Amino acid sequence: EVLSVPPLQRVGEVLPPGAAAGHAAATPANAARPASPTPPTASTTPAPVASTAVPAGALPDPGAVPLRDDSTLPVDTAAGEHCLRLGPYSTEAAVTQARARLPPQASRSRIEAVPGDKPGWRVWLPPLADHAAAQAMAERIAAAGFNDYYVVPDGGEAHSVALGRYGNAQAAQRRQAALQAAGFAARAEALGTSTYWLLVVAGRDFDAEAARIAVGAARRSDVACTALH
Repeated sequence: EVLSVPPLQRVGEVLPPGAAAGHAAATPANAARPASPTPPTASTTPAPVASTAVPAGALPDPGAVPLRDDSTLPVDTAAGEHCLRLGPYSTEAAVTQARARLPPQASRSRIEAVPGDKPGWRVWLPPLADHAAAQAMAERIAAAGFNDYYVVPDGGEAHSVALGRYGNAQAAQRRQAALQAAGFAARAEALGTSTYWLLVVAGRDFDAEAARIAVGAARRSDVACTALH
């Protein structure tokens, strides 16, 4: 390899322009300097990221169906159930007693109250054990000097004793007070405030007409089983 050596220059000698330029380029003042070390900078390496992996089984199965509480579901008539409505009854006490007389084939039942608009008041004695007991009570009432009474023979209030109807609460309450003073547990109630019905669920082979007679209901009708929901 041939090294380039700058020409010698005597004192007072002027070099040609090209040689002077080449000589200047080779002087130590213009020699290449080592590059300055690059100052350290913040690391650009990405920080580790926390894993977001979801454990197996934590995600819902798109095909899964949520469980349902069957106790809140309406009755499925396709399952062979028959739903009906029995009544009406004029008091809650009467419908409660009728409910107790439902045949055992009735799987479940509930009481429905329907508001009414009939004006007036009545005085009465709730149903007794049977017709003979009701008739004996009526005879006691007559012997005590009360002549407005009637033994109810059948229906939702069978074996009760009606003791008069009145146009206002004051008249009914006076009648009630007089009967109670004579030792009779008479009640005064507003008419038409509500009527009561039995809603019943039973099997398809349930004898609805026999049930109507057993509970002393004047009417019966089939209803959607969702009414028992």
